[in-house]
Amino acid sequence: MQVELSEEQVLLHRTVREFAATELRPNGRRWDREGTFPHEVVPKLAALGLLGLSVPQAYGGAGLGALGAALAVEAVSWGDGSMGLTVA
Repeated sequence: MQVELSEEQVLLHRTVREFAATELRPNGRRWDREGTFPHEVVPKLAALGLLGLSVPQAYGGAGLGALGAALAVEAVSWGDGSMGLTVA
């Protein structure tokens, strides 16, 4: 099955992947090694609209739908798996 992404979905994935590359990937192993959770990252995830991915916008969520949420979770998880679970 081939899925064609909309421009908005491509932009979402690119933006989240760039965030993950700068904020998550360089620190993920250290967080795991130290057994810490990066609470300071959560407001940044919220600012990108990555909390409440599939919650309708009318209720304060991102309203991305299943594919948009999957793209966001994949991009975050690429940077750090545990943070991917946080946004999922």
